Amino acid sequence: DVLEHWDTSRVYAPELKARLEEQAGFSYPYENDRKMKMKFTVSELKKRAYLSEESGEQIFEEPDVIPLIPQFLQEQEELAGASRGSAYHKLLELLDFTAEYEEESLKQAIGRLCEENKLSGEMAACIRIRDILGFLRCASGARMHRAACQSQLYREQPFVLGVDAKEIYPEGTCGEVILIQGIIDVYFEEDGETYIHIVNPGTGYPADGDLASVTVVSEDGTLADALSTALYLMDCEGAFSYWREHRDAFDMILIGKNGEIFVTEGLESSFRGEAGYSVLHGDGSRS
Repeated sequence: DVLEHWDTSRVYAPELKARLEEQAGFSYPYENDRKMKMKFTVSELKKRAYLSEESGEQIFEEPDVIPLIPQFLQEQEELAGASRGSAYHKLLELLDFTAEYEEESLKQAIGRLCEENKLSGEMAACIRIRDILGFLRCASGARMHRAACQSQLYREQPFVLGVDAKEIYPEGTCGEVILIQGIIDVYFEEDGETYIHIVNPGTGYPADGDLASVTVVSEDGTLADALSTALYLMDCEGAFSYWREHRDAFDMILIGKNGEIFVTEGLESSFRGEAGYSVLHGDGSRS
């Protein structure tokens, strides 16, 4: 009888009613942040740099083009350019740096890697023995050999960094940490110092300039990738000078080891940063 004649207009427990209304009407304050990717690879961050700054859409990625090359030329050049570079990278990743090589012993080492299915026959066929020997016999190769003999040569080393989410999502509000993972191609230790794999060809020693980071934005992804390394080897002024001469091809963001940030004029309208930064102009001025 009580249930049939329940007075629905009466509030029997005000505190409970208020709690239920609060829970039912709760809105998650970081709803937009739920869409954020919380773990990136270094390659994924590079791709984000190739997004269209105006529309926010990703630049169209052209499919691989199969060139119309005569059969006899295909047989002569099975791998070239970037593919040859990948083959060299794979060989140097696997090669025993504690050994000393001559032409024949290097060929045998490559053959063993193929037999062990660590290196494809296609890759092995495009490797120029003289190129690899030239590197192994240069100053950097000799230093890597000495480091390997002392178990101080490290290749394909994974790393994970944690950065504030706002560095990648400036519009975010959650204050979470985003993980960035990648692989360091190679580094070695010598006399208590750690040397990275980006080598200055002028000195033969790993890069040790005044730049901590270089980001290049270009419609040509291959150009951007190559320039990011080349400009890193220059000092800040050298990179600035190079950009002025080729500013129609790319824009860049430079971060110095002293914390200074420089942005070229083409990115001025779209760049956002919590720290102060200077804008580099084509006439050589800064603002």
